[in-house]
Amino acid sequence: MGKVAHVNLPPCRTCNRELPCYEGGCYSQKAYRMYPGTREAWDNNWLMQHKFRDEYFLQIGAYINAKRPDLFRWHSAGDVPDGDYMRRIYEMAYLRDWSESSTKFLLFTKKYELLMNYVDRRKPVFRDHANLKVVVSAWPGLVLPKKTTDRFPVAYMRDPVLPDIRIPEDARPCSGRCDECGLCWELKTGESMVFDKH
Repeated sequence: MGKVAHVNLPPCRTCNRELPCYEGGCYSQKAYRMYPGTREAWDNNWLMQHKFRDEYFLQIGAYINAKRPDLFRWHSAGDVPDGDYMRRIYEMAYLRDWSESSTKFLLFTKKYELLMNYVDRRKPVFRDHANLKVVVSAWPGLVLPKKTTDRFPVAYMRDPVLPDIRIPEDARPCSGRCDECGLCWELKTGESMVFDKH
């Protein structure tokens, strides 16, 4: 992530246990197990958003207002816990959509149905925002509903042991340096990224 502002949640508590990446493949779970400081920080975020969600989002908003980062990523570890959390992500982008120095937000998610339930609504807060890029995450063996790929860019994971034939030839490779690249924040519907398994 480099200097990119971000917030993480523990993958073990936020992800669907039936995902093919849940057992033996998630880089976030490796970090969660290996680094006590990381585990403590992510667990604290989980507790905060679970018991004091208003304060959790107020603190994130206050940080963004004070630091005005160019780029912000939701969850390089973990995923969206529920619909209310998803709504608040959209609201944060909506409230900052018109500011002079708007932070660009990025969300990767495998919560496809949850995502579509919210963006399909006709309320203004759920419309697309220039400063929020939502990218659906793919994994070999994980079915991508067409309604997600018709609406959002896709991030594929490339595993040399388990090739994914859906990866387009023109998928842009991840450089591994978000702060130097920033391409994911600019992806358009129909475009895709590919990340090597790590």
